[in-house]
Amino acid sequence: MPVAVIEVNGTGHYQNNALERDEIKRIAVESAGIRYIAIRENENKKEKLERELLYMLNKKSTIESINTSNSSSTKERITNARINQTRT
Repeated sequence: MPVAVIEVNGTGHYQNNALERDEIKRIAVESAGIRYIAIRENENKKEKLERELLYMLNKKSTIESINTSNSSSTKERITNARINQTRT
């Protein structure tokens, strides 16, 4: 499953209704749960991609950490419930 869409805009990109088209693309991509990354012609492509990748990795790490702590809590609750059942 894709995790990001990268659009690199060149000098000819900003013609006609480009801003409207970009907004439609961004909304469609983000609505599908995919990160939309637009790089303008005057941006440092390497730095922008590094920043975006670090953001995505940190976000994933945070989510995994939350899921792990939730799993531990769930496991503890199940274990405690089993202990309580054996006592009764």
